[in-house]
Amino acid sequence: MQFAELYTRRHVVQVVHSVIHIPATVKDFGPLTNFTTFNFESILGKITRTTKGTRRHAEEMISSLHYLQAGIVHLKQSSLDVSLENFISTELYYTAEKPHYGIRLLHETNLHHDLSSMYFPQALIKTFHVLYIGHVRISTIQYADGKKSDDSSIIFRLNGRPTFGRVASIFTAETQQPLLLVNYFDKSQPLRCNLSVNGPEFHYNRILSVDTRTRNTSLISTSDFMEKCVYLQPSNNFGHFYQFPTPRHST
Repeated sequence: MQFAELYTRRHVVQVVHSVIHIPATVKDFGPLTNFTTFNFESILGKITRTTKGTRRHAEEMISSLHYLQAGIVHLKQSSLDVSLENFISTELYYTAEKPHYGIRLLHETNLHHDLSSMYFPQALIKTFHVLYIGHVRISTIQYADGKKSDDSSIIFRLNGRPTFGRVASIFTAETQQPLLLVNYFDKSQPLRCNLSVNGPEFHYNRILSVDTRTRNTSLISTSDFMEKCVYLQPSNNFGHFYQFPTPRHST
């Protein structure tokens, strides 16, 4: 707020002035990564650099934009030649997100969860440590314990609502479709903080504090899985889930 006094009003340009409005912007729209314009400005710069003429810049940029759009459309075609795909990706600095719907089960184990036998008492149950849904890797709590990467924390649909949880078991029963037993917590609350000393309280739903003593377990299918998240447990009775914005969120 004292920038003008320190550096004179001459240097209070738009970028500097916009910093004043960051708290209000975060309050209205969430974290800055949700509405970053870096990618948008990068594409604008790319289109601007394609302008080679000395006049009719607008027409030339529109033509370049059409080429860019056509190139991205071709990248999404599964029949596209690999070498041509690599060439277009290099020129556009763009990698197409091709759908991956395959499901794979890895690392079969003899460790069975008690609830799986209760749900399917007569079925032949096979238990696994790792599940791939497309390119997304999910593991059980036991398998992730002690490893550098923890893939056991997820966000899933419970009664139609996004819920944070940790995968306790991955198994197949009567069908070959994998099922998951996920631990979630009945008592939880989002992060609360004040953006200023006397300002209103802000609830940040992407960070959730849970009481681990209120643990419950739900049986879900792979279609209930939404995305992975991060879990930290600083004490025996409390833990914290973190949902990080992905590039898809930020667009």
